[in-house]
Amino acid sequence: MDSKSYTPGNRDILYKKIFLSISEMKYLEREIKKFSWLERTLLRKKEFSTMQYHKSKCDSNFFRFVNSGQDNQNTLVHILEQLPENHPDRTWLTGFLL
Repeated sequence: MDSKSYTPGNRDILYKKIFLSISEMKYLEREIKKFSWLERTLLRKKEFSTMQYHKSKCDSNFFRFVNSGQDNQNTLVHILEQLPENHPDRTWLTGFLL
């Protein structure tokens, strides 16, 4: 492993990237759930489709980021271990990864 990856600054950047990604994915998920059936199919179909596309892109970028290096995976595991078991982010992230 690269010794540079263990510096506190790099670790902080990884934490921030992961938490920002999680926040964005959770936000999009909440916004998508707000659409009613009628809005999804007729009234706001284009907006709904755009939001779904953006969420899909965020999801794949997150997986690509996590799978791009062992440090990223270790950081994600460390984050999960540090969060209390009933913490909403831990519950959401565990469900998302499964």
